[in-house]
Amino acid sequence: MRAEGAERSPRGGPTARLALGLSRRRRPSAQVCADCGYVYDKRIFGGRYFEEQTYGFKCPQCSGPRRRYAKMVGDTVGVTLDGGDGPILFWSGVGFLVTIAIGVWISNSDF
Repeated sequence: MRAEGAERSPRGGPTARLALGLSRRRRPSAQVCADCGYVYDKRIFGGRYFEEQTYGFKCPQCSGPRRRYAKMVGDTVGVTLDGGDGPILFWSGVGFLVTIAIGVWISNSDF
């Protein structure tokens, strides 16, 4: 079925799809539950991609909320390019030491 005025490219590709109002989508990546490790399978949910799930979706294995799912990239989950947990742990340690130092200073002062 072709839309009126839709030009067909030699391979029947982008020109025809765009004229019909169909956009090229990137294939959604797999999603995995961060709590239990369940990998979302769209075949179980009637062909619906994870991104199309509505509010109130729960993990079928552990009943975790939708926000607990992370994108799976290759064999790893939730890959970020921001340095991981290292900076968070470092600055948390610095904050802890500063808090202890202030506490010691206040306890030794003559207020």
